[in-house]
Amino acid sequence: MKAAHLHLTKPSERILVTFYTRSLYASLKGLITRFFRNFKDEDPDWTKIHIRHGWGGFSRAGTYADACAKHGIPPLTFPEAQKGAMYMRAKMGERIDPFDFACRDLIARVQIRPQYDHILIDEGQDFPSGFYELCFGLAAGERDKKNIVWAYDELQNILDIQIRTPDQLFGLDRDGQPRISLPRAGANLPVDTDNDTILRKCYRNQREVLVTAHALGFGIYNNIVQMLESREHWEDVGYDVLTPGPLVVGQPVLISRPPTNSPLNLSTDRVPPTIECHIAPNFEAEGRWIAEQVTSFIEGGLQPEDLLVIALDDKAAKSYFRKLSSLLSEAVSPPTILLPIPTMSRHSHSRGKLPYRLSIAPKATRRQSFLQRALMPSP
Repeated sequence: MKAAHLHLTKPSERILVTFYTRSLYASLKGLITRFFRNFKDEDPDWTKIHIRHGWGGFSRAGTYADACAKHGIPPLTFPEAQKGAMYMRAKMGERIDPFDFACRDLIARVQIRPQYDHILIDEGQDFPSGFYELCFGLAAGERDKKNIVWAYDELQNILDIQIRTPDQLFGLDRDGQPRISLPRAGANLPVDTDNDTILRKCYRNQREVLVTAHALGFGIYNNIVQMLESREHWEDVGYDVLTPGPLVVGQPVLISRPPTNSPLNLSTDRVPPTIECHIAPNFEAEGRWIAEQVTSFIEGGLQPEDLLVIALDDKAAKSYFRKLSSLLSEAVSPPTILLPIPTMSRHSHSRGKLPYRLSIAPKATRRQSFLQRALMPSP
């Protein structure tokens, strides 16, 4: 909506919308087009709005790849960037992401020339600092006059929930001052205008789902694996801290998520509970209960591909999924299988695996059966 509004009000200015997840391209283009056409009976001018994946490649447009082409520098391939990042770690003791290395390598080799009047960064929590510094160079205008908007959800990254400050993201300028300082830039804004907006409401997930996900992800009722750092941080993500006074390590704290911060609510007397807990006496009983639930959902009108099964125990995932596939083939008509897809983070080589996820699909053809075997984790 921000990109479409800018294009409507400033049609001659150049806009970059950049993102981390490749699959977002079609969705972003569709949303920008739909909002734009609500106010003007034509499509946006895509020569003025560039929707770009952060990295790109030799044959795919991207913020980094485009910047390389504009400056006459061949973009690094992932193996080249990975090798460079490993060298930095071995020789300099600096832990660096391959994409971070690629962006910093480009910045070190050329003086980045401005290309855009406005830069909108989505999924900001997934980008390394080098990418932010590249975007700073690509944005037109003086230091405190650049139009850069970044959307940042630290809880989207389950391995690192720390919010990086603007000076950590964009680095320091030649005079030792932060390239981006919200208070410094805010001094030029009209009264009652803020340049740091916290979005406490969540429209995507129901309140019960979101609270349960946070409780499980943080390990609140077992062994805590990570935690928000303060009362203010809890309030920033939409919770009320009901325990008075400062938060003390080792002391119980009561928090609540008010319904106003989770407006979506599908819970009615006509639908089953959103969250349901089931304790099985053994593995066999658990597998049969899951198969019964899947059967019930499909008989209720869902398609097999609408369902997802997640195993939190990655050590037992292979045997777990094989048993579930067998049970589903017996229980569901037409027979179904599970296609296991190991979900890994960008930092999985050093931070560990994320849980396996399985999508349910109709019984495979011979070609699909081969695909299933190819996707199965090796024993």
